Amino acid sequence: MTPDAIWWRQPSFPGRTTFGCCCARPVPPTTDSWGFYLEVDLLGGNGDDCRIEFESLQKLPVLRLYDSDWRPSKPIPLRRTRMAIRQVVEMRIAYEDLATVLPKEKAALLRGENARPWVRIRAWTWNAQRERRVDFGPTVASFRIVETPYALDPALPDRPDSPVQLGLPVRGQWLVVQGAFGSFSHQNVWAYDLVQLDATGHQSWPPESRQNDAYHGWGQPVYSPIEGRVLMARGQMADQSGKQTDRRQAVPNQVYIASPNGFNLDLVHLQQDSVSVRTGERVSAGRQVGLVGNSGSSAGPHLHVAAWQGRFPRKTVPQAWTNVRVGLNPGRNDPWARDLSEWEPREGFFVETVQTTGQP
Repeated sequence: MTPDAIWWRQPSFPGRTTFGCCCARPVPPTTDSWGFYLEVDLLGGNGDDCRIEFESLQKLPVLRLYDSDWRPSKPIPLRRTRMAIRQVVEMRIAYEDLATVLPKEKAALLRGENARPWVRIRAWTWNAQRERRVDFGPTVASFRIVETPYALDPALPDRPDSPVQLGLPVRGQWLVVQGAFGSFSHQNVWAYDLVQLDATGHQSWPPESRQNDAYHGWGQPVYSPIEGRVLMARGQMADQSGKQTDRRQAVPNQVYIASPNGFNLDLVHLQQDSVSVRTGERVSAGRQVGLVGNSGSSAGPHLHVAAWQGRFPRKTVPQAWTNVRVGLNPGRNDPWARDLSEWEPREGFFVETVQTTGQP
């Protein structure tokens, strides 16, 4: 069966202002001052691809495309897409509509062998009278329905080297927000950026905050996943503020560890004054080395993980993370989650360590 639409359904209750909560007596969101917005990631690789907007008295929902700077276009009517606003908000987003309004190169990726197997949607509600967001729905990602099941892991860039194996350097669930050969700062390198998201798909609360301590990943402990000797430890550099990036102050706090297995591990963007190891010191696997921060050329609190060949960084090598749970949705009830003894990281997936016998 070829997919012909994306189905989306979510309760949306006026007055719900915190994620994960709902009113005791939900009121159907039917007033004309309410607008509903879906941020849709169809294709991957560069964040959300489009935004779908609709209101209770609106005849047709509209779609806005994003340019390279994430600025939305003028609204484009979706003539085959249908919506319903009752106790829940529900939409059937027709592929025919998407194929008509998306640029040709993107429309070609909706179907066929090169189509990404899953779609992720983030939802929020706007009150025009108050001129503010009043509700954030849970982030939902799901596989497309096709006759031949897709593999969970999309193809990786060609790699001449075998991946180095290591555990995750953080605890809890994290999103691989940028993977190897990513479209932002990882061109031509095997490196991975980890952030923490809440159930609404945001890194901070309130969303888009400029305060570091509003970010869920800020200050989370970072552990060495390997034993080895610290080749370099730096912790005195100031953190950026929130989502602002000052590239004039591009030197991050980081810990660079030499593994006896022939590679060096780099843990980058650590919080100022959090680095707890010294250059030349030997560390054991599981030793805390710092806290997640926002130092250096960083667009928000996150952890950058890269493995390098040689004492001085010249060539990155691919990684395989061991004993992890991998999934599409935040939270512990993801129907797509699976436990793997080894996984080569992919952008857009959630990952966390699976506790095994004898593991601290």
